Amino acid sequence: YGLNKNTGALIWKVSSGILNFAGPEVVGDAVYFASHDKIYCIDALTGKLRSTIKTTYLNHVVYAKDYLWTNERGLTKRSLDGKVLGSVEFNSSPDFRPFFYKDIFILGGDTSKLLGVSQDLKILWKVTGGEAFWSPGVVKNNVYYTGNRDNKVYAIQLPQS
Repeated sequence: YGLNKNTGALIWKVSSGILNFAGPEVVGDAVYFASHDKIYCIDALTGKLRSTIKTTYLNHVVYAKDYLWTNERGLTKRSLDGKVLGSVEFNSSPDFRPFFYKDIFILGGDTSKLLGVSQDLKILWKVTGGEAFWSPGVVKNNVYYTGNRDNKVYAIQLPQS
């Protein structure tokens, strides 16, 4: 959906034909969102579908450092036209939206792992929780705070950059 920021009036809406789990990323005059096995690129002003990019299963697309990043089978770096530029493979959680902070992506693994990945697609660190990390946390004073399905909150000191 595209809404008028002043009135809340609907400007446009576009159907993906399938349930959408994640929020969009706005890059210039384009809106990107991921849904299951596609990334959609929509004109932000008109709602016209510009392109559909075929992917493996994913729920999230993140824009950072002039690229699109997806959590399909790990972390994948894509150009704005969707071309795969590189990836690092690990069992990533499709439900965990990649979190970008100071040149590091933080992603949930499929079981009980939380991983830090560099922009050059190298795994920098791993933290193991009691169960799955399902949603991204927040950063304050270079500490990443997040919850886990084990009923605990984790505080993780991030590397200095």
